Amino acid sequence: MSPKPSTKRALSQIPSPTTMHNTKKPRLVAVSRAGRQDIPGEGRWKDWPAPAEDLKAARTFMKQCAERRLPTIIVPDKDADGLSSGLILYRTLNGLGLPPESIHVHFIAKGTNVFSASERARLECLAIAISGGGELDSTSNEVRVIYVDQGSRGGPPLLQPLLDEGRAMVRTMVVDHHQSDDFPEGSQVLTACKSPPICTSSLLTYLMCYPLESSIPESCAWLALLGIFGDLGPSEIKFGDVEGHWPVSEEMLRLGATIKVVKKKALSDSVSLLNAPRRTPEFNVQSAWDALLSADGPTTIINNTELRRLRFRINEEVERCSRAAPQFSKDGCVALLRIDSRYQVHPVVAIRWASRLKGKDLKMIMVVNPSHHPDPNLVSFSCRIPASLRKVAETAQPDLQQLLKDYGAKVDDVFMARVGDDYARGHKQATGGIIPRAEFELLVSKGMEVAARAVRRVDEASVDGQRKIKDFFSKG
Repeated sequence: MSPKPSTKRALSQIPSPTTMHNTKKPRLVAVSRAGRQDIPGEGRWKDWPAPAEDLKAARTFMKQCAERRLPTIIVPDKDADGLSSGLILYRTLNGLGLPPESIHVHFIAKGTNVFSASERARLECLAIAISGGGELDSTSNEVRVIYVDQGSRGGPPLLQPLLDEGRAMVRTMVVDHHQSDDFPEGSQVLTACKSPPICTSSLLTYLMCYPLESSIPESCAWLALLGIFGDLGPSEIKFGDVEGHWPVSEEMLRLGATIKVVKKKALSDSVSLLNAPRRTPEFNVQSAWDALLSADGPTTIINNTELRRLRFRINEEVERCSRAAPQFSKDGCVALLRIDSRYQVHPVVAIRWASRLKGKDLKMIMVVNPSHHPDPNLVSFSCRIPASLRKVAETAQPDLQQLLKDYGAKVDDVFMARVGDDYARGHKQATGGIIPRAEFELLVSKGMEVAARAVRRVDEASVDGQRKIKDFFSKG
């Protein structure tokens, strides 16, 4: 009996992006030395990256958009994961035959989300404008809307199914990976949040679109990696690792092979550049999309002078804001840092401090920024787990969303009702929110019981190579 091919051999069957042109889509067999073969949608991976029936329905939704030439609106999130997911959808729809003039990309305004009344109104106007304008009850005026990486929550429809007195018919689909148990009424949903290991929106979108159009596996592999690097970092997924907890499949091996061609550093640099526009006060997400749309790989993005200029501004602001000193909750679980910036740098500052702070009880680094949101009565905050806790099993890592809810319950019985769904959004280990300033101060003083001054000790760690974190705290 001939030996089974190894993972390394399977990898070698994947042509590099520079040699794959004018060739048929390769049929790759991902088999490990131990005989492991993973196929998303089958066996152990039946409901990965999302429930199998939902994946099938999402692919049908996409094919219907193209086959019926339906005007389609893509609503991607503003970060690297959302933008790359949006472009994968765009290229797939176009590859299936939907012309570019029928594909519209809509970006959410600063300080809002897809559940905001103002955004619903903007999208309703766009849907009406691009609808066929047929007679009542005609299918020629149907519009499709795909929300990707925007988060999920229960409630009324994102858009009413009938607009303009029935002259515009709307069907919506949500593609997402953020933690949620509820979803908008009437939307078709494709979510990875209940299918561990939870993938990014870009990986979910790539795997959903992978079999739909022959050019997608090659042309969109680097886009899937952008979102993975943006949300999970360059080292979370070991592609082709039979000892890891991610599948060893044709699709994942292709991504691993693509990394060898485009290089990790180029992908990481591209992520930071694409994230720069949305972090500035101008919030020009369109410039990031335009750069990505015209790029044929990470190198094009890296050489974009406008994105590099914006990233320089962001880096300067991050350095300034990272000098804030932490305060600690009474139980030692929370390190709170207060910054004041019109830039959206609070998530970056939280990540930076998460890599430096550690303590026996520390579970959450929280950075609050009262100057980022256009409404001066609202504050934005971002939370991350300490980097040291990322080394433990995911099931043993703290659930920051639940921790925030527990602190909220200590404020009073109706705190959660007052702050609404914009509190504790996102993921268990990376969450945040936008809530009224007065409510945040109640959370800090009554829920977390943060000391007025930073007096608790933490384990020593380096800050900018010169100061020690212990220098921020009293000796008593």
